Amino acid sequence: MRGSVRWVVAVVGLLFVLRLVWILRVPDVDLDAYGHFGIARGLCSDPWNLGAHWVWLPAYHYLLMVIACLHGPFVVARISSSLMIAAVPLVVFRWQRCGLMAALFCAAASIPNVLGVSAQQEALFSLLVVLSAWAIDRERWLAASGLVALACLIRYEAWGAAGLLMAQPIAARVTKRFAPLPWRVAVLPVIAVAGWLIVHRLYEGAWFVFLAGLVRYTHAQRDVLSQGPVMEALWFPILVPLLTLGPAVLLAPFGVRRALSRGWIVPLGIYAFLLMSYLGKGALGGPRYYGSIVPFFCVAIARAIEHVSRWRARLRALVLVSLVSTTAIAFVRLHGSAAASAGTLHDAEARMNARD
Repeated sequence: MRGSVRWVVAVVGLLFVLRLVWILRVPDVDLDAYGHFGIARGLCSDPWNLGAHWVWLPAYHYLLMVIACLHGPFVVARISSSLMIAAVPLVVFRWQRCGLMAALFCAAASIPNVLGVSAQQEALFSLLVVLSAWAIDRERWLAASGLVALACLIRYEAWGAAGLLMAQPIAARVTKRFAPLPWRVAVLPVIAVAGWLIVHRLYEGAWFVFLAGLVRYTHAQRDVLSQGPVMEALWFPILVPLLTLGPAVLLAPFGVRRALSRGWIVPLGIYAFLLMSYLGKGALGGPRYYGSIVPFFCVAIARAIEHVSRWRARLRALVLVSLVSTTAIAFVRLHGSAAASAGTLHDAEARMNARD
């Protein structure tokens, strides 16, 4: 066990250092990250301005506001993301029976590492999702409810988890095929979602104004980016996992059934929400949407390998090669994007660091 802990800590620590070097040398290529930090800076002088959040949810902006109000530079937000991504495989290691293998796969995967060099919300969101699933499996109901509630105020897809947490006890009692979760797990997420909708109604004078703005924005972006109905159908559910995890993802279906636990209700609700949103053109469907789902893919892949008596070592090595290769390709592309927009990105970061 001690040897396994050392391996996980060493790999996670090494990858954090590599991401830190990247953060200090390469600007954040995601312009939305600068937008979030800019909103946080504005909230320092007017924290009750709900219109500042635009179509985004508020919790991440208020967390960034702590950095902004202390005059912390933009890079602090990026380093914080990297630390939170580093925590994800450590949680997986403590939680799962196949912890070492799953944690190493999660640490090596491309999406977590890409998220770990950006000031976007997905790093924190991924950590909350993994922690909430672990809390449910350990029957820490209040902790799970609070974690999902916070996630519901950071990214919309957590609303799918809240809905599934509400539906699960009803389905369990109707079908009598599985044990119901306590109702109290869903209470705080429902309060969070309902509370934000009501506050927005009072602020804007009409229901769902910000959601309508979000739908208009995503529909317009999808129309511009559309590559035809066939590619649209294949892109998010099939091609994105293949492109971001490589051939290793093909093992996941063979391990899902062995990996499933009650905590998986959280990522299943998130994935269902994302898939329905994507099919309805309410989500763009980029790789980063899989940020909170990748740890569970990695657990499923590890459980599939664990069940194989022959070729286990070779399969582990092939999966790691697949994951490391896709991560290397992702960072080559990321560097190219940063180089192509270097002037714009450096100007954006300078504006975020400027004192008012």
